[in-house]
Amino acid sequence: MAHCALRSILGNLLGTTPAEVILESGVHRKPSLIRELNVNQWEFNMSRSGDRAIIAVTRRRRIGIDIELITQGYDDLREVATTFSTRELCKLDTMPREEAAQAFYRCWTRKEAFLKGIGIGILGQLNAFSVSVDPDKARLLHVEASLGQADDWTFAVLDDQTHIPPYAAALAVEGNGASITSHNYACP
Repeated sequence: MAHCALRSILGNLLGTTPAEVILESGVHRKPSLIRELNVNQWEFNMSRSGDRAIIAVTRRRRIGIDIELITQGYDDLREVATTFSTRELCKLDTMPREEAAQAFYRCWTRKEAFLKGIGIGILGQLNAFSVSVDPDKARLLHVEASLGQADDWTFAVLDDQTHIPPYAAALAVEGNGASITSHNYACP
């Protein structure tokens, strides 16, 4: 259903039917519109977890998005957290365990959104950059040169704590001051 929704959104933007939307796989398997269809330089990204999918689309800006269902406690996630930056790990380790689990997922989705945005996905070095783990303010704190030129990025917190279990989600879009609009769709 998520892929159908993506094709429908892209078809609408291109003024064509979803069936005529042709995608190709780029470097690190990141999907994109074929060059012939993409004269307006649309960029998109999609993520799925649990029963949710999230899609982001923009023009002329790199973009990444991630959503994760919060299912584990921090003690179960601590080993994975050691792949984060020292700054992030210290912050997580000093939080109460209940808060640390949600903060871990916030950190993970922000990191994955950024890595997907720069086009390398989760294959990138998780410890080569730092993001905030605060619930309300997502931002890029530091990027090492190994990830190339780090332009300014705008982050959005898209967490859904009303769902049981809750979700963490983040959007990273290239450039300062990007305007972000969201729409929620429910499939029948």
